[in-house]
Amino acid sequence: MACYQWALKSEKTERAKMRETSFRYLNKLADISISLFAEDDLMTLLRKILTEGQNIACCDAASLFLINEINDHERELVFKLTQSDSMDFPFEEMRFPLDESSVAGYVALTDGELNIPDAYQLSGTVPYRFNQSSDRRTGYRTKSIFAISLANKQKEVIGVLQFINRKKARSLKITDEKSALAYTLAFDSDINVLLQALASQAGIAIENTILQNDIKALFEGFVNASVAA
Repeated sequence: MACYQWALKSEKTERAKMRETSFRYLNKLADISISLFAEDDLMTLLRKILTEGQNIACCDAASLFLINEINDHERELVFKLTQSDSMDFPFEEMRFPLDESSVAGYVALTDGELNIPDAYQLSGTVPYRFNQSSDRRTGYRTKSIFAISLANKQKEVIGVLQFINRKKARSLKITDEKSALAYTLAFDSDINVLLQALASQAGIAIENTILQNDIKALFEGFVNASVAA
């Protein structure tokens, strides 16, 4: 009987810890949401999204892609931002065809997510590939990836969040293959649920900020035209 009572107490304690953790995460997500929707500068907003995602997942790096409508029949993927705890990547905004050949493109077109334990060990049956050119250029080693689509209020995909190299501790530095293999973890289901919640808020916040900036630019154009007249 004593063993059974101990088991019940242990189970109740574990449930209480889980509830406490859940409440803490919910409160943190609420704070993040308020912070994102209060930001009116697009690049500052994008940096906040990546930073909060890295904090949630304890991952080394993160990237963000946005979809650009070229015309009614053609779209492209714009690599807007990347950041890393371990390395200063040489970065410039780049544009790619929106197709299923890349991880981000596949996620955008399928409106889904990908959880990849090792980017260098992809199955030959999948349509996407991980581009290793940046790793070869910098000496970095990308291992685990979690990529998820960003959608607006109308559930239309507007971009992709990509989190890279979840770590055993945020303070650990990943600078080469040896450290990547030693310190990197796969993204698990608990972390992924939180990143899904972040992505759902981030997509709407991004679209709101873009619309606000467009309206502001339009208004300033009217004012300047009036002054010139």
